[in-house]
Amino acid sequence: MREKAARLFPTHRQAGPLVLLWALGMLGLYMVCGIGERMVCGGVFCAVLVWLAFLDVRDGLLYDCITLPFALLGAVLSSAGFLVPLDEALIGGTLCGVLFYCLHIVSCGGMGGGDVKLVFGLGLWLGWQAAVIALWAAFLLGGTAAAFLLLTGRRGRRDGMPFGPCLAAGGYLGFLGGELLWRLYWGIV
Repeated sequence: MREKAARLFPTHRQAGPLVLLWALGMLGLYMVCGIGERMVCGGVFCAVLVWLAFLDVRDGLLYDCITLPFALLGAVLSSAGFLVPLDEALIGGTLCGVLFYCLHIVSCGGMGGGDVKLVFGLGLWLGWQAAVIALWAAFLLGGTAAAFLLLTGRRGRRDGMPFGPCLAAGGYLGFLGGELLWRLYWGIV
């Protein structure tokens, strides 16, 4: 899908809240990771997730020209040793990508192809354990948001809802503490 570059960026009025959201994400990264290479990687991760969440709410699309380089960057950073070991990243990307591709097929287009590519990238960035936590959180947030919209009458049963913001929030949670939450769940800690 070819888009004009200007269409992918927010207007000046929209950019302020997005920068504020990114700054809050950076504050969380600083509090959890401290200053270092993980925080720098997390800053890029957070910026892309905020950008994709915005685009999904505005346009209902997660663009390939963002999701695919995001996934590639996750693989490169994992192979360079900045994120998770490469084997865990590849398992995470494969696991998430296959799961969401199956959901894409079963949902007859209700789950878009952009979501599949985004979770593939999340798996490469987070590794399989943190990615499972991220997806769990995303489904929990998405279900809660859908129930709220249905109960308040803002959406009907057949209306769509962008899932990108839920994936972004779950991915952020997975980056901050996904591996710790995984170990806590299994009683490893």
